[in-house]
Amino acid sequence: LLADDFVPTVEALLQRENLDPRRLCFEITEQAAVRNLELLRSVMRHIRNCGIRFSLDDFGSGICRLRYLTQLPLAFVKLDECVTGYVDDDPLQREFVRTVAHLCRTRGIRTVAEYTRTPEQMARLVADGVDLFQGELFGMPRPATEGLKPAIPTAI
Repeated sequence: LLADDFVPTVEALLQRENLDPRRLCFEITEQAAVRNLELLRSVMRHIRNCGIRFSLDDFGSGICRLRYLTQLPLAFVKLDECVTGYVDDDPLQREFVRTVAHLCRTRGIRTVAEYTRTPEQMARLVADGVDLFQGELFGMPRPATEGLKPAIPTAI
């Protein structure tokens, strides 16, 4: 993302391969934002103007700066397992999930719970405002050689 030629390379690939940018979503990590927030924000805006969306991955596992929710043009925030995996056991974790889900909703950002394992965990996260889910409850990771299969709907 921070390479000088990233934006023109993406634009050229979209055109050359005739890709629908609305079907693409780039995942970034908090570490990328820490390196150079201003440059990252600028690059993300250019790419977003092409129609590609962004997801902030592993939110809650590292520095977890809430300002990223207001300063980056995000479509999704993926809540890490270290947050979503303990909502049944830790009231503070559950409150964190509720707060992040609320902040994201007010900004038009959808939340994704990573590593969802049980229907009970999913129900609790739905009650806390999480929008989308991925994890073992829906299927185990598969090798790329298996090809794409129809996705299980993840929105409630």
